[in-house]
Amino acid sequence: MIKKTVIIFDTNILKENNTDNIFYHMFEFSEEYKRLVRFLYDNNLADDVTLAITDITLYELEKQRRDVYYKDIRDVGKIKKRFSYIDSKINLVKLQDDFDIKKHLLENITKFVESNNILVMKIPSELVSQGFINIRNKSLDKLSPFGKNEKSDAGFKDAVIWETILCQNYDKYDYIYFLTRDADYDDYCKAEFKSKFNKNIFILSSVDFLFEELIKHAKMLNIEEVVDSAYFKNSVTNYLANIDSITVNDVSYNIDDYKVLDFSEYVDIPEGTRTGWIYLVVSNAELITKYNDIISINIITHLDDQFKIVDHNYKVDLDE
Repeated sequence: MIKKTVIIFDTNILKENNTDNIFYHMFEFSEEYKRLVRFLYDNNLADDVTLAITDITLYELEKQRRDVYYKDIRDVGKIKKRFSYIDSKINLVKLQDDFDIKKHLLENITKFVESNNILVMKIPSELVSQGFINIRNKSLDKLSPFGKNEKSDAGFKDAVIWETILCQNYDKYDYIYFLTRDADYDDYCKAEFKSKFNKNIFILSSVDFLFEELIKHAKMLNIEEVVDSAYFKNSVTNYLANIDSITVNDVSYNIDDYKVLDFSEYVDIPEGTRTGWIYLVVSNAELITKYNDIISINIITHLDDQFKIVDHNYKVDLDE
């Protein structure tokens, strides 16, 4: 389980790069998307994650398949020409003249999106005019995700996708991810998102990076539940109760009482942790001397991968 998360896909993550894998009787996203879905179900995260695309991504995927279809039609035509003198003896592909491939593809895509509970993000009708004003201004000023080439308007579709992302409501999501291989979605975009929603958007180029993030968030949620438990709080309290003296700047103090200010001021999974623990929790407390002096300390607690407490130690907060 993790906190509510939305993962938004750019077209370049979902499109099928190998046209041999494109079929017209069905529709699927790329193998990278399938890997992510398997990962979510294998790690019991699917219920907490919303998968999303923008409507322009949907139409780009349809256009890719339509272009492949027209190429296949041309190729079939060339083959049929070679068989033109013996076509009565061979049952070649026959296509209806009125077959609407675009409609057919959109119907398949829509069925896939609906059956897989994928959120399709659109610019609300009341915001369309303002959205395109924003895109126009970014194009003129060459702001991300538009490229920096003064003579090019490359990035228009990227800008529409980004403006669509900015027109959504993220109140129910704790984590927002955008998967794209496009480097034009840069720190400017992250800052713009943070300014509008007071939330971070994590822009990643591969589901492999996303796997690491989701596992870390799942672990962090678990450890947050642990540090809020009586087991953790009692252990920290007992550790404090056994501190009967402390030395600060070569001066020793006898401790008469203590007060916990925050059991989980800081929680982390440090990189490259030593064998025996993988979680670090910093609690904030005050020690009270027999003369009512107050000494602020940080209690550092290490926990193992089963959320069992390995040890406690403290560090005097000299800034207090």
